[in-house]
Amino acid sequence: MHIHHIGHASYLFETVDRRILMDPVFFDPFEAGANVSYPRRTVDVDSVPPVDLIILSHRHFDHYDLRTLALFNRNVPCIIPQGDEVIQRGLRLLGYTRIREVPPGAKIRLGATTIVTTPSKVPFPEMGVIIQDETATVWNCVDSVIDQPIVKDFTELMNTIDCVLATYNPLIQFELRSQAQQLFPFERYRLLIENVVASKPHVLVPSACGLRYPVGAWQNHLGFPMTPERFLQDVKHLCPSIEGVHLLPGDCLTVFHHEFQHLAASTPFVQCNRMEASADCAAWIPDPAVGIEPFEDKNPLKHSSKTLQEAAQKYIEEHLLTDLQSERCRVLLKKMKRWHICWQLDLYVPFPNTNSELEEGEGGTRGRNEQANCPLDTTVTCNLLAAIRSTRSKRGPSVPLRSWYLDFSQTPLRWCSTPLNFVNMHTAVAASGIVDAFEGNITFYSFNFTDRYRYSQRIYQAQSERMTAPKRVMEEPLSTVLASCYDIDLRYIEKQAAHWQEHDPVTGKKSNASVEKE
Repeated sequence: MHIHHIGHASYLFETVDRRILMDPVFFDPFEAGANVSYPRRTVDVDSVPPVDLIILSHRHFDHYDLRTLALFNRNVPCIIPQGDEVIQRGLRLLGYTRIREVPPGAKIRLGATTIVTTPSKVPFPEMGVIIQDETATVWNCVDSVIDQPIVKDFTELMNTIDCVLATYNPLIQFELRSQAQQLFPFERYRLLIENVVASKPHVLVPSACGLRYPVGAWQNHLGFPMTPERFLQDVKHLCPSIEGVHLLPGDCLTVFHHEFQHLAASTPFVQCNRMEASADCAAWIPDPAVGIEPFEDKNPLKHSSKTLQEAAQKYIEEHLLTDLQSERCRVLLKKMKRWHICWQLDLYVPFPNTNSELEEGEGGTRGRNEQANCPLDTTVTCNLLAAIRSTRSKRGPSVPLRSWYLDFSQTPLRWCSTPLNFVNMHTAVAASGIVDAFEGNITFYSFNFTDRYRYSQRIYQAQSERMTAPKRVMEEPLSTVLASCYDIDLRYIEKQAAHWQEHDPVTGKKSNASVEKE
């Protein structure tokens, strides 16, 4: 079996009689602008060979990219996890008809190739996939959350696992929004290591973490605490018999039972920035000198400040309280009342000059994307943040346009212009985040990781001669409302599907057929 790495979690598996494409994402940036590939790579889409099957592991848009899917013949069969409306809807809108939803544990035979889906312990449809032919058995775990019983069940079912593609980074993601002090997430990392060891593959490939953030580059120094090289070393310490291969985009791994061969830069349709990849291991520890850049509305899609202000303020003042008291937010509201939350909500709008594509720093003027695509280069990031601070010092600090206060212990709920109590939940939100969410321009993930909001909390109670606090971080109200009351991801895929039906996915320009209709 040949395993071609296209980038991040995208792979082409060539079995003895099938070409299987999994989680294809060919363009940068992806995930509604939240991510870029790391290391950087380019895909020559005209040279991608015809495929027999497309598998989508789950609905997250670093695995499910409508622009890439618009490249392929709509008669190609697609396998997706059972019960995911967002994937199903997007594929239908693009014109795919041969869509097969499968539950965990399904076994699908395609000629001499067998596909087995594996479960994930998450509250949404997600799956890993085992691909087997007469030459090898390969388990692509993707992002799936598994445990020792799952590993035991499937290694026994398949008899042996020749190769595992396993996530290696215990990513620090949504925690970044609260700016909480982050220690290394050891327990999550331990489980990743122990699951690999329990599966006892002959060869291990660190996978599914090849991305970085082009907006809010400070997140790159806090969110990726592990490297492929160190992951392979740790597995080797625990189980010396497991061999490790770090596949870069454009590399191919050939597996024949116990034997394997790593063929660097041998996938003809993928080119990789290999120098960038070589620097990855050197800077995995967050640099305490870099810090977190101050919050502002970066307004990536360049809306007018007036439009953003009016639309965001209208939603907050006319609709947000209704949403908070809706049935879908019943559990959230109960928690807010239980802990006597007094919430401060600050609305930020962009500065007139935040739409500039270039920023001045040491070493000359560089594009934001260029800077962000070198996220682990400490010098570049320090220069970038220094340039941002310099720009802000000239125009003044970013301050909220307006603040609202809400005491959840009051009935009925009503906005106040001053706090009625001790503020113990504080949210800063970019007006562009609210507008782009409702217009279908971003996903819920990109609402978070294009740095559209941040929050802090200090929640506790002193009563009955004792102090108590929530066992877990309390949900932030605005983001919870957007996720619960509005299917932002569905809005996004409907808009994306319509766009890529009319535009060439390679050039981004309107297709000839669309121009002729006009």
